[in-house]
Amino acid sequence: MNNSLYIVWSDDLNLGINIIDEQHRGLVSLINSFYYHIQMGASMVTMQSTLKTIEDYAKIHFATEEAVMAGLGFEGLDAHRISHDNLLLKTQQLLSSVKTDQDVYGVMPFLRRWWMDHIVKEDREFVDLIGNMSSDVFVENYKQQMQVMAQAEIQANEQSALH
Repeated sequence: MNNSLYIVWSDDLNLGINIIDEQHRGLVSLINSFYYHIQMGASMVTMQSTLKTIEDYAKIHFATEEAVMAGLGFEGLDAHRISHDNLLLKTQQLLSSVKTDQDVYGVMPFLRRWWMDHIVKEDREFVDLIGNMSSDVFVENYKQQMQVMAQAEIQANEQSALH
């Protein structure tokens, strides 16, 4: 059995936003867990459960990332959001297509390409914006965006309670 990691995290992948970097490491860890399960010949239930965990965590990560981008006034947010939506759709399609042991092997290249391209290329686009902003301005913008999101969530919950 090969105990190597499928994706090895490197500090070069850090963007400098602690929560985003932590979530990226978490996603890479989940991908490596999936790879480990493949190597160990885990059950299909375990494989599908791990893929579902990756999908669920990706949703959390994308929401966090989009909130940070919105808080910074990132002009490429709409395009980045579309990219996130496309990646989630592809992940959902893969999740529903994994039925046999052979199917799981086709998932690994997608996961590596997706996450490495996502982190290394797409997310780097907004790092320059952060670098040009003082930490006080960044924190204030982020807090404001989180308050707006919390208020929107409260309103949505109130609306759903009425129906």
